[in-house]
Amino acid sequence: MNVEWKAIFDALMDGAEDINIHSYRLSDGSYIMAEEMDYDPNFDILFLDLPVSIKQKRDGSIALEKWMFQSEFEEENFPSQPIELHCNKIIAKTEAPVSLKRDYIKYNFLDKLHGSFDKDEFQSIL
Repeated sequence: MNVEWKAIFDALMDGAEDINIHSYRLSDGSYIMAEEMDYDPNFDILFLDLPVSIKQKRDGSIALEKWMFQSEFEEENFPSQPIELHCNKIIAKTEAPVSLKRDYIKYNFLDKLHGSFDKDEFQSIL
């Protein structure tokens, strides 16, 4: 990983506990995690960024995968479009523990970088 990306990644990991990342058990049984961006009390909707599905493997470890794809803008000064989650679909919610926040950050960071490196460079990051 080049020095610039490593510095950004390290800063994100160091500040993981301060990022507003929560996990949710939804009414359909799925378990997701995302950064909460905003809440609309008039419509009881949470606005989420980069949601991932949390799957528990048989050995007790977890795997993360994209839960829903967001539109991405080509220009750097526009954020991705947030996902709207209707709060009546949430059974349980908790702030994610720091270890899970770090997994979430690493997953999304590597997902964004995936197309920026050739296969050997990307494998060296993993």
